[in-house]
Amino acid sequence: MDIEISIDVARSQHELWQLVGDLPRFLVIDPFHDQVTLMRDRPAVGVDLLLSHNAFGSRFLRFGRIVAWREGSGYTFSDLSNRGPRRGFPHVFIVQLEPVGDVRLSCPLTRLGIRVRGRWTSRLTPAWFGRLWVWLVCREHARLLRKAL
Repeated sequence: MDIEISIDVARSQHELWQLVGDLPRFLVIDPFHDQVTLMRDRPAVGVDLLLSHNAFGSRFLRFGRIVAWREGSGYTFSDLSNRGPRRGFPHVFIVQLEPVGDVRLSCPLTRLGIRVRGRWTSRLTPAWFGRLWVWLVCREHARLLRKAL
């Protein structure tokens, strides 16, 4: 499964990074992420994440790790089930920032891209339903991002 959200934001890349790079605040602009805790003071490759989810009034924990960190331009982190790395829709988020057009303009644009790549592992629901479900969740995530940014 591979789905991407792309939003052009009327902010400079540096200004948008100040928001996007603050993982505990930015990652909760998500339909399910309720709270994100970094297991060290600063984000970096290898830092573990505790991802509290809230789905339909039910809270549960998932675990992740920052697998790539590009200061000022993006990062990648995993979101894994507490039942193991091959269960419960294992996936990664790839977050990227890139300037759009001429950065010297008075109102610069930056493209925020969020890509979700994972494997639908449920035996109770077919893969087509999983793709539809993740697409709907990403659509809601994009709506929340537009509202917040």
